[in-house]
Amino acid sequence: MTLLRNSLLAIAVSASMFAATANAATTTDTFRVSITIANTCTIGITDLDFLSHTDLVAAKTATATGTVTCTTTSPIAVTFNVGSGGGTYASRLMTNGTDTISYNIYKEIGHTTVLDNTPAGTVALTGTGTFTVFGQTTAGQPIKPGGTYTSDIIATMTY
Repeated sequence: MTLLRNSLLAIAVSASMFAATANAATTTDTFRVSITIANTCTIGITDLDFLSHTDLVAAKTATATGTVTCTTTSPIAVTFNVGSGGGTYASRLMTNGTDTISYNIYKEIGHTTVLDNTPAGTVALTGTGTFTVFGQTTAGQPIKPGGTYTSDIIATMTY
């Protein structure tokens, strides 16, 4: 008898809990979960050094290596200015006082596509990567006074 009474009491308590739940009001809310991945990039390019020569009868070549490091895989464009020596994109200049040596920098080893600020002359990468800058002096230049000829080129990375 006690067992039956305890069982009936348990059923009555359970039924009242379900009835309270069935009559309870509910409400909902939506919330957003997000994360922002910040894209930061750095660029470094080694110096392009034509080394030491006695004449400029034949074209001299040299290379530099560019390294781009980014935190995401976003598209990157690297453009190049004319340089501090002056000249044009068609013929950049290195200077030593008032004396100049003409040269250019190229996208490929064949020295056909000049690196500049146009779409064709831009280095395009995705995320982290390396690229080569191919330099070449203009052949057939007259004898130049001795000294070090320089030009500083600014590479601008857009990402």
